[in-house]
Amino acid sequence: MKNSMLSLMLLSFFALPFVSNAADSSTIVLDEGTTPVTLSLVNHSNTDLSTVAVSIDQTKLPAWLSIQNTPQTVNIPKGANGQDKILLQFTVTDSPAGAEMIAPLTLRDSYGNVWNSSVHVLTSGLPLQNALYGNYPNPFNPTTTIKYSLKENSKTSLVIYNSLGQKIRTLVDTPQAPGLHTLIWNGKNDRGQQAASGMYFMKLSAGKFTQTKRMMMLE
Repeated sequence: MKNSMLSLMLLSFFALPFVSNAADSSTIVLDEGTTPVTLSLVNHSNTDLSTVAVSIDQTKLPAWLSIQNTPQTVNIPKGANGQDKILLQFTVTDSPAGAEMIAPLTLRDSYGNVWNSSVHVLTSGLPLQNALYGNYPNPFNPTTTIKYSLKENSKTSLVIYNSLGQKIRTLVDTPQAPGLHTLIWNGKNDRGQQAASGMYFMKLSAGKFTQTKRMMMLE
């Protein structure tokens, strides 16, 4: 198969705005810390593609960048245009001012076909800030990952509420250091019982800072 038969688009849920370039290359701007980025795969061929996976050669990345892929694979019907997605974790650590690079990605399917693609990575140079970035996936069932950042040491709480404003689960209630923080909510309340499907709200409090975002649990 030719490389043009499979391409990717980038959808960054927790990064700064990005600009898509050529069909199989995109540019993304990242802050310091870890950023979940979703590859949206596009099948240009006239055949279905089975168990497509993404891999990264870490030896080709600079010291300030690492990319963690998951064992996730997707099946992509012919003509599919971005419905199937794979999640990657991009981590920027102590990057030089204005750092950038072309990160190579390799896509493979179960028949041994290989496609080479790339991501143009730029660093924003912005310092950490107090922010609740939300959760992924959303909607979810029953587990979801929540990400937030702290710019300084602070007494921190992260609490889940239901649509009636009732507290369901306290995920964090302790002093925390500055940086990017990631945790997983398993969909259970403080008594260890599975919460019902529906709309929920997560509230981050750090010193005088507060921010709330909503999430949806599906049956």
